[in-house]
Amino acid sequence: MPNAAVAPVLRLDLDRDTSRQTVVDREDGVYLGHVSTVRLEDETILAVYPKGHGRGPIVLKRSEDGGKSWSPRLPVPDSWVTSLETPTLFRVGKSERGDSLILFSGLYPIRAARSTDSGRTWTELEAIGDFGGIVAMGGLADLGEGR
Repeated sequence: MPNAAVAPVLRLDLDRDTSRQTVVDREDGVYLGHVSTVRLEDETILAVYPKGHGRGPIVLKRSEDGGKSWSPRLPVPDSWVTSLETPTLFRVGKSERGDSLILFSGLYPIRAARSTDSGRTWTELEAIGDFGGIVAMGGLADLGEGR
C-alpha cells in the first residue's frame, strides 16, 4: 500500500488574542487554578476550584453567557472550606428543579456534595466511602444502571 500524504499539524496560539480571554477570578498572592467546569442543559457554565494550589476552600462561580462573564464567588456550604484536594464537578441527570450535579473532593476519605437545582443550592460534603486520592473521581462513566 502506498504511503498516504500526511497533512501537517496546524497550531493555533491564542495567548495574544485577548478578545477570546476572560479572567474568571483573581486574588493577590493566591493561586486560583485546577478548575473543574460543567455545562448545564440551559448552557450555563459552573466552575469550581480550590483557593490554593490543589487544596483549600472550594470556590463556586457561574456564567450564564457561555463564559464571557462570571458571577462573583457564590455562597457554598460551610464544609467546602475543609476541602483537602482539587474538586471535580459532574452533571449526572435532571430533576424537577433543574440539573442534578455532584461535586467530589478527594484524599481520604473521598467526600461528595450534591445539587438538584442546577447548582443554586448544595449539600454539605459527606464521606462516600473508605477510599480517595488526589483529584479523586477525575472522570465519571454512565453505566446505564441508574447508579
